[in-house]
Amino acid sequence: MTGDQTPLAQLIRPAKVRRAGTTTYPILSMTMHSGLVDQSNKFKKRVASADTSQYRVVTRSQLVVGFPIDEGVLSFQRLYDEAIVSPAYDVWDLIDTHSIDTSYLERFLRSPRALSFYRSKLRGTTARRRTLPDDIFLSLMIPVVPLPEQRRIAGILDKAGAMSAKRQAALAKLDTVTQSIFLDMFGDPESNPRGWEVIPLAGVVRPGTIVTYGIVQAGDECKDGIPYIRTGDIVNGEIVTTQLRRTAPEIAARFARSRVDVGDIVISIRATVGTTALVPPFVAGANLTQGTARIAPSKRVMGPYLLHMLRTPGIQNWIQRQVKGATFREITLTRLRELPVIVPPVAEQKAFLVRCDAVQDLKRLQRESAFQSDDLFASLQHRAFRGEL
Repeated sequence: MTGDQTPLAQLIRPAKVRRAGTTTYPILSMTMHSGLVDQSNKFKKRVASADTSQYRVVTRSQLVVGFPIDEGVLSFQRLYDEAIVSPAYDVWDLIDTHSIDTSYLERFLRSPRALSFYRSKLRGTTARRRTLPDDIFLSLMIPVVPLPEQRRIAGILDKAGAMSAKRQAALAKLDTVTQSIFLDMFGDPESNPRGWEVIPLAGVVRPGTIVTYGIVQAGDECKDGIPYIRTGDIVNGEIVTTQLRRTAPEIAARFARSRVDVGDIVISIRATVGTTALVPPFVAGANLTQGTARIAPSKRVMGPYLLHMLRTPGIQNWIQRQVKGATFREITLTRLRELPVIVPPVAEQKAFLVRCDAVQDLKRLQRESAFQSDDLFASLQHRAFRGEL
């Protein structure tokens, strides 16, 4: 690729820390796929701490880096002249705004090459608390080409990224169809207008199992070890197997109680609390981290039925009311085990699944299209930063 390979340290520097204090600012949240978003638009209710005095002020065009960095949770702030973000995030200034395009730099910092660099340099043993030292982050080499070329590349990648986003949005809309079917058949699980039997979550799991989280310290990556599921591995309601990490078999053996089987439900209990996914056959035998919990449905509740019940707005609201913490959000296992589950007759649950089959067929078609779009986007990223676009 024509142009210089420039260390990131020559492009950005730590921003001076400014706290919100008593001033009111828009509150931004970091997302894996959309970068920084206005919290008031993303969530139906406030998720930030009531006291935002220690939140960091971030101005337009500053770079915000969240965690875990190896999942690409970083973004330039383009929404407001001034806003605030969690005090746990790092904020960086561009050194020279005339030599680098923020869209181009952000695309590279979230590219497969950059993510691979982060993963190889992370420090620490606890999965989602591993960090990347600033000096290592700043040593990342950036291919800096002339500004017009940066903008051209960023424009191509932005268009390709928008196509992928539209595919994902189509899949999300199909999920809302399934939710509509559920609410039509069973009503809101929280208010339970049809008077179904209500049992705590702990009472509807398979005999011999409990609702529990997984491995406390997964240790270093073990190439031929046992895969484990993190909160960030649950994307759009499914487990992304391509990014699963692996722990040593002897470590996994100490946490046999959290080993997942086909049809189990994995739920995030930290950070993105309440996200869920059903365990597919090719993930059976994997384990979890402290940030995720296993729910093994009994014969009284079918796995797909329970999964969609957990995703209803009423139950999601119930979960969010139990969450503690602002910077480090989590729901305790004690509270999760008390989650109210409506239990209609199994025949009714089966009827629900039959109606969902057609929706699943449509989802499979959309998913195939989305995979093709994602493959194209990944290929474009590789080519873009090798000078082949």
